[in-house]
Amino acid sequence: MARRARGAAAADDDASAAAAGSSSPAAAAAAAAPRRARPGAAIDAMLADDDPLDEAEQRALIREFEELQASQARTFRGLFGAGAAAGAAFFGHAAAAQIARPWEARYTGELRTVISLRGSAAALALQALALALAAAALLSRLPPRGGGGGDARARAACAPAGAARRGALAAAGAAAAGGAAYWGAALRASVARHGPALGAHWELIWLPMGPLLYVALCAYVMWSVAATGGEVERLRRLTYAYKKV
Repeated sequence: MARRARGAAAADDDASAAAAGSSSPAAAAAAAAPRRARPGAAIDAMLADDDPLDEAEQRALIREFEELQASQARTFRGLFGAGAAAGAAFFGHAAAAQIARPWEARYTGELRTVISLRGSAAALALQALALALAAAALLSRLPPRGGGGGDARARAACAPAGAARRGALAAAGAAAAGGAAYWGAALRASVARHGPALGAHWELIWLPMGPLLYVALCAYVMWSVAATGGEVERLRRLTYAYKKV
């Protein structure tokens, strides 16, 4: 029994030595590398202390908030801006295809008795323009990922949306509303002409409402990002003079 226990212990020692010998330098470096701190960890660490923050700690806290705001603005504006760009490409392709191959698209072919070829192509192009303007508003002056800029880059991400971006979103909303009005009138005309049984194409409701709702969503994303940045700037104005001894 004792001999069997000594043999098992020796086998365990040999296995441990073999595992240690087979570890690569890359694995050892990865194990020795420090773990990346999660976003906001420095904020939690500073706020965990009950003592008042001195001026240097206040500046560091605001800088952390600005960096977090820049990261969120880059993520959400980039995500929804890319979606708007993809939608603009889709509607632009549909408008071009409408001219090149009339009535081949299902969502226009089903309404061909109540719409004109040029009118449908113009409505699709108008919706493509609306989504392109929304994409330009979201993707313009996107906060860069890391790199230079420091505090100026972070504070720029907290600045309110400029007049050009607000104007682009307003124009996008107007263009999307124009396209929605055209397709909504076409759907109503189809019902009036063919009756609810044959003329009601509820599967095409995305045609008038899709771009309009997405532009509204892009405007909400821009407002939300700007509102969060305004809260960070308000926090900057609330700093106080205090020195720890």
